[in-house]
Amino acid sequence: KMQVFESEHPYADKKEEWTLIEMPDCDVLKVWFDPETSLEKNYDYIKLCKSKENVKSLENNYIQEDLIESNQDSGITEGCFSGLKNEKNNYPTEKNPLYIQSNSFWLYFKSDSEIGNWGYKLYVEKTNKYIYETPHPYKDNMNEYHYKYFPDANEILIEFDPRCATEKNYDYMQLIKIPPNDFENESEIINLSMHNKNFYGEEKYSGGMHGTLHNFPSKFIIKSNHF
Repeated sequence: KMQVFESEHPYADKKEEWTLIEMPDCDVLKVWFDPETSLEKNYDYIKLCKSKENVKSLENNYIQEDLIESNQDSGITEGCFSGLKNEKNNYPTEKNPLYIQSNSFWLYFKSDSEIGNWGYKLYVEKTNKYIYETPHPYKDNMNEYHYKYFPDANEILIEFDPRCATEKNYDYMQLIKIPPNDFENESEIINLSMHNKNFYGEEKYSGGMHGTLHNFPSKFIIKSNHF
């Protein structure tokens, strides 16, 4: 079920508010702003935070990579959601939402002493979408394994972001078939990957860096509920 969180319309000057947003029994939240949302650029803003501890820490913020790029294009302070309705802003929309890999987060809203606007309206709903991403750029010598299980699913839709790029053949991702209830530690995964060659799709997904060809598909379906 979708929940709605919003400011007063228009909002008052000198506001500083923390709102805890929680939706139990889910792993990922889909978040977007109403198109009427309008805040004075950079002086009035919202941050979506993992905790209430340090609002100035970028590591504490939820904001996706393309929105950070949008901040640079529009001059909005990094880590903030801000801007007027009819000018450049960086609010996630219903068509391009923000996915938060948690069942809770803190909304921090701050306004200065003048020039208030309509305010914000935020929509939050549960979703089964699971997002995995490396740091951008990713680090050298990474070697990670992630097991994901969707108990109520018969198939899983896999989508790659069109910006995916790795050093071709040397840096790669694999989607590995795993027998049900047969995952205990990383050594099992390594054995499956290196010896059994038991994969969904291609053996390796790689390429795109320095203009090289890549084989990351936009989307495909796994006939399973885990990988």
